[in-house]
Amino acid sequence: MAIYLPPDDEKMWDTWLFQDGDVFHLFFLSEGKIGRAVSGDLIHWKHMPPISIQTNAGDWDEKGMRITGFTVKCKDQYLLSYGPGSGKPIGILTSMDLHEWERYPANPVLLPGGPYSANEWRDLSSCYDPDKKIWHGYVCADQEKAPCIAHLTSPDYFHWDYHDPVFASEDFVEYEVPEYFTLGDKHYLLFSSLRSRKDTSGRQDAGGTWYVVSDQRNGPYHLPQNPLLLGFGRGRNDHYVGRIIDFHGQPLLYHQTFGEGRPIVWGFPKAVRQINHEEIKLYFWENLCVLKDSILHEQSSLSCSSAPGKINLKMLNVHASDLMVTFSLDYGSVSEAGIVWHFAELRPKGPETNTESGVGLLINPGLDLISMVNVRRIRNFGSDTVICCLRDDFSGFGLSQGLLQVRILVRAHMAEIYLNDQWIFSMDISDVPRKGDMGILVKSGSAVIHDLCISSLKPLEVSNEL
Repeated sequence: MAIYLPPDDEKMWDTWLFQDGDVFHLFFLSEGKIGRAVSGDLIHWKHMPPISIQTNAGDWDEKGMRITGFTVKCKDQYLLSYGPGSGKPIGILTSMDLHEWERYPANPVLLPGGPYSANEWRDLSSCYDPDKKIWHGYVCADQEKAPCIAHLTSPDYFHWDYHDPVFASEDFVEYEVPEYFTLGDKHYLLFSSLRSRKDTSGRQDAGGTWYVVSDQRNGPYHLPQNPLLLGFGRGRNDHYVGRIIDFHGQPLLYHQTFGEGRPIVWGFPKAVRQINHEEIKLYFWENLCVLKDSILHEQSSLSCSSAPGKINLKMLNVHASDLMVTFSLDYGSVSEAGIVWHFAELRPKGPETNTESGVGLLINPGLDLISMVNVRRIRNFGSDTVICCLRDDFSGFGLSQGLLQVRILVRAHMAEIYLNDQWIFSMDISDVPRKGDMGILVKSGSAVIHDLCISSLKPLEVSNEL
């Protein structure tokens, strides 16, 4: 989902947050510079001038700030880590006010060393131990046999000691952007990886943001049963770099969307919950309801049926672009049931042919499968054919008879799906119509939707006011 959009002349990539008092500062990589925005609630943002550095030919950082950074307050000043490229040294910017930044004169402060090679060295993040008065740093690195997350310590953030990695595994091709946090009595590390595609955590050919868990800060860390926390499957790339921020005592995961020629925006934060001894999952963050604008349609009950082997698409005549949809789905004995949105007519091919297209969510209780699909309806010489083509799917949710709470959010070119308020999908839908009708889709049986509420959302736009 899209919640913050930088100006057109500032392209967004990896992001990180720093809280200073009641203000959250968003930093993001931006073509050699570091973009900035500030917010009091993580929802409404004010854009700020970017950070840039003046370098000379031959300087260690002459290519600019290209590797994901991290911001901390150390004693009476603010420090921001950065790097010019993977496998390169890491340096520091200093500031007294979070607005004016200078290069630390003794840069770079952190070079590949100790047990680590110079093949990978990037994305410093850290946490402070107030009892021992020491900083713990984590860097995505490489050893002879496997990529790893390096562990370092420092008394002042400028001088670092190297330790054995807290996590290393040949199961992954590379790591990016490590992030340490605690929840309950467990210690967690996040990292992102696109190239390490796996069949795991209910997804196939999947990548995204992963996590490992330990009983203590310094490890050893291990992969849980379902290690893909914020993921996508079927070879897709919809979002990247999940990180953690504490919002008034509630841990939230935030991330940006993925590029590849599409707009990159800051996504909707998601609540992080520990659901058993060590597993964590993502859930809908209730504060996002402030983005609702007006109610477009409400209906207490709506049924739809189809003959065996047939698909019935029942339209609602509710046309919208940015929206939030909530309802309870009683799928009974139906083969598949779901909802379609942004359903609009494509260019007519002739007087006897009409084609409409949109995107939809399908629930298959028999296979315990949840799918995002492209939906196309073709009316041709009296025939009416509905075709569904897979975009991505998720299995193993635990579908059972009864009511399933469904929440769909669509804003700009992104859509998010939650079931029983558990996060399932964040998907780029820029390839389908930007606005269109909504409908109910049923295959082989009957389904009933209860308490349907369709609300418009405030549109995404660059804001210069808090």
